[in-house]
Amino acid sequence: MVEDLEKLNRIWCEILLDELKTWAIFKHGTGVVCSNPVQEPREYASNLMKKMGIVVTATSHGDFTVHNLENVPGWVVEYHHKDILSYVSPTDMEGNDTGDMMVGLFGRQKRGEDAKELQIIHVEGV
Repeated sequence: MVEDLEKLNRIWCEILLDELKTWAIFKHGTGVVCSNPVQEPREYASNLMKKMGIVVTATSHGDFTVHNLENVPGWVVEYHHKDILSYVSPTDMEGNDTGDMMVGLFGRQKRGEDAKELQIIHVEGV
């Protein structure tokens, strides 16, 4: 669960700096970039997570790519849909292996929880 929403939102601002976008943050920190300008952001993010956020191992719904961040400490986990992302902080991985596999699995677990609960805690850029 997100402990410091203001800090997480600042991090998403840094991550998405080059893209003037609207995004939603879910309870466990998953970010959804709302790339459909016609649809209301909360509706877009919820529908996308409901359809594409559920984790299904051994399918594209379980795949991820981990990116080391340059401007912010930590990693972004990218998934099979370009609008769904997870930020993993070094604090999240404290005491654990920080290889791409473990970081990706941690981010994917948070995404899976968010896809089940569908609780948006913040929308930015509206």
